[in-house]
Amino acid sequence: MKNKEQILSLLRMPPPNTGMTIMNKLTIDYIKLNFQKVDLVNLNSKFLILNLFIFLLKNLNSKTVLYTSAPVNLFGFYIVVLINFVIRPRKIFLHIHNRSYNIFKSKKIVSRVLNQMNEIYLSKFLVDVPSKNYFIIPNTIRPDLEKYSCVNLDKRDSGKTLRILFLSNFIKSKGYLVLLQSLHLLSQKSNLNFTCDFIGAWNNKNDKNEFKTLVKKFDFSGKIRLLNKTSSAENISNIYINSDLLVLPTKYKHEAFPVVTIEALAFGLGILGTRVGGINEVIKEGKNGFFISANEEDICDKIIKFSRLNKKEVYKFSTKLYANKYSNKIYFDNFKKILFE
Repeated sequence: MKNKEQILSLLRMPPPNTGMTIMNKLTIDYIKLNFQKVDLVNLNSKFLILNLFIFLLKNLNSKTVLYTSAPVNLFGFYIVVLINFVIRPRKIFLHIHNRSYNIFKSKKIVSRVLNQMNEIYLSKFLVDVPSKNYFIIPNTIRPDLEKYSCVNLDKRDSGKTLRILFLSNFIKSKGYLVLLQSLHLLSQKSNLNFTCDFIGAWNNKNDKNEFKTLVKKFDFSGKIRLLNKTSSAENISNIYINSDLLVLPTKYKHEAFPVVTIEALAFGLGILGTRVGGINEVIKEGKNGFFISANEEDICDKIIKFSRLNKKEVYKFSTKLYANKYSNKIYFDNFKKILFE
């Protein structure tokens, strides 16, 4: 039975498909299933100002619940303040998907206002100076992807080739170039058999051409594949099923909790990642991966170190960690607790 209370929401929705917009869509779809009325404003809409004006008129002094992305700049902050003044919601939930929130919140006047609201963090490693009421709800993965994740271990290739994966938008601070250089070093100092798929969307043609030039220069003999980003759950699942290790040497300044790391757990992959945000809690060193510095020597050494782990034990550890902490059921149950109370 649906809750009779109305939910008001301001969120960035796809397109584009980013970790944040995908999670926003997943969450709002769940809310729509459980509340009789949901009024949503897409913050990515080209008609944002008009939609906000209509939204405010419709919900004057409604004293209901507002669920929104946390502001990371003054424009977003003023929107939240305006809505709080006009609508006077009974509760405001700020969902924090971006590390920039803590920097923005450090301003005294901003902090004074936001501390009166309910904050939802993705990880304890992202909590800096929390409000009086805050919750920690880690991300999950798309439900249509989760149904593919329960792949029998015996059906996965357990051969001697280590299948490495980089799955992220091709932003230089995400570390795709340093990984490529690490693989070149790996080819020189080790006899380890490996392949690596690089998958994601490019910011510009120059970066893509630079990458292709380096692949040609390093002469990987077909070990490196550059693939286009896909949104199909079946295609994404095939990518993970045919991989053993996700490597994410990110130094991206806005990185909070990459959804790809949780997807990797769901499909039983190992993970090499930097100590950034929520990545801190998905890696258990020596069990399902290792922490890395964003430099080629360390990444190379950790790939070799990971190759010595038992693939079946890595698979069991990662899938168990996903089931116990990041499954769809756990994510939605956590939301139900805070929104329905």
